[in-house]
Amino acid sequence: MLLRNTIAMAHAATAALLRPAEWDRQSRVLMAWPSAQNDAYKGASHDLKLATKDVSLVAEAVALFEPVTLLVTPDRVSEANSRFAKNSTNIKILPVDSYPKLDLWMRDMAPTFVFDVDDKGSKQLLGVDFNFNG
Repeated sequence: MLLRNTIAMAHAATAALLRPAEWDRQSRVLMAWPSAQNDAYKGASHDLKLATKDVSLVAEAVALFEPVTLLVTPDRVSEANSRFAKNSTNIKILPVDSYPKLDLWMRDMAPTFVFDVDDKGSKQLLGVDFNFNG
């Protein structure tokens, strides 16, 4: 694993990596439904309900224009499926059990996406995990 990471870092140091601007065209939006296990909502079910409602409304608005993938903890998948049943074509529910404290701040937990551009202009999409500890 260490050798592979070292090779990947050496490649990244010499590659042309392009981070698209926030306003560039994109194929979908990655969002998360707030989790009951998140410290911000422990003992605050009313706040969890409000945050869930807000995120749901944003996801539905975005889904009018482009597909949305919504990360959801396993304990809330059936609730999410119910909530988004009418938008099932543009909102994909993705159960995530490896990160039980989902929150709406995707910049704190999701990868940053970049393109690795070769000398012929071909692009490969990469996810960058820079271990943000926000």
